[in-house]
Amino acid sequence: MRLSVFGSSTDRDRKRIRLSCIYPRIMYLLSSVLHSAEEDAIIAVTQGFLAALNAKSPADFEKYCIRAGGMSLWPPPPMLPRFCTLGVFVEQIAKVPDEIDERIWDPEVKVYESGNLAAVWAPFRSKINGAVNHVGVELFVLHKLNGQWKVTGEEKVNSWS
Repeated sequence: MRLSVFGSSTDRDRKRIRLSCIYPRIMYLLSSVLHSAEEDAIIAVTQGFLAALNAKSPADFEKYCIRAGGMSLWPPPPMLPRFCTLGVFVEQIAKVPDEIDERIWDPEVKVYESGNLAAVWAPFRSKINGAVNHVGVELFVLHKLNGQWKVTGEEKVNSWS
């Protein structure tokens, strides 16, 4: 005697069709939840990087970036763009006597499908000693190293106030 879970081959086929329709939806929902958590982690690193900038703290920068990473600053013409490593930037910022307050808003996060590369694109504004000094768009490039996101590149396109 054979035990049959499905009453007939037609019932079995109907259940397979239902499962094949439900499975992608479940996987999409799960990936959305996981992706959102990953995006939150990425944004937290960029916010930590900006907090380190505002505090002018080399020790805090170490938590959020790779010093060998690259940076470019693109002021409006006729000024020329500047390029440096994140490490040089950190050293220079630590020497600035002025109060810095840089913020981003409405960040757009893109995560490469392999899960080890991400980018954050956001408008920003920077205040020096309480006055808006420059605004523009900021791009952070992040890599996941040893399970942690780190800023490995930063690009700024500025328009001065």
